[in-house]
Amino acid sequence: MLHDNDAKVLLAAIHRRDAQALGKLAAWLEPGLLHLLRGKFYLALHHGWLHPHDLLAGLQEGLLAFWQVPERVASVSELRGWLYRCACNYLTSLLRKNQSYRNTVSDEELDDAANANQDGPSDDEADETTPLQCLINSENRRAIADCLSQLPSELEQTVLHGWVGGMSGKEIAATLEIPEGTVKSRFNRARQALQQCLRGKGISRP
Repeated sequence: MLHDNDAKVLLAAIHRRDAQALGKLAAWLEPGLLHLLRGKFYLALHHGWLHPHDLLAGLQEGLLAFWQVPERVASVSELRGWLYRCACNYLTSLLRKNQSYRNTVSDEELDDAANANQDGPSDDEADETTPLQCLINSENRRAIADCLSQLPSELEQTVLHGWVGGMSGKEIAATLEIPEGTVKSRFNRARQALQQCLRGKGISRP
């Protein structure tokens, strides 16, 4: 169980490009953020317009955006706001593409929902945090998501366990029932593949 001071130490390590620290901090923030997202998008989840795994994918979008420019986030509370806002933007985008949802609500309601998501968590939700706007643009987010989707399934699964799930190499090895050396190899291959894919799309820093 992390405490606020521990989280600050992890954020400082992330500023030094420590990927393991990113996984640990993400795992600490994830339960609370998922709770907020489930509340905000309750009706969409209830009607099947969104699925629970979409919430996690939205947080992943935020993590990737943050990892690209970690030095722009000065505090853990700002990071919480960053992830929340990115996830809300991502989920709203999914809703706009869902035909069942579009057939149920008007364009005006769609716009109202999108605008509501720009405010980020309330004071109670985010410990009086004003969330930062995602600094990575929508085109880059799509490029990153596209590159992730191009990874072989075993690499993508390993990356998600580490980056989003916050698992250690040993935990991933136990979960996937593979040697720890294979986990390290998969991370290296995934990192190289992502960097190459993103460079091809004009993004120099994954």
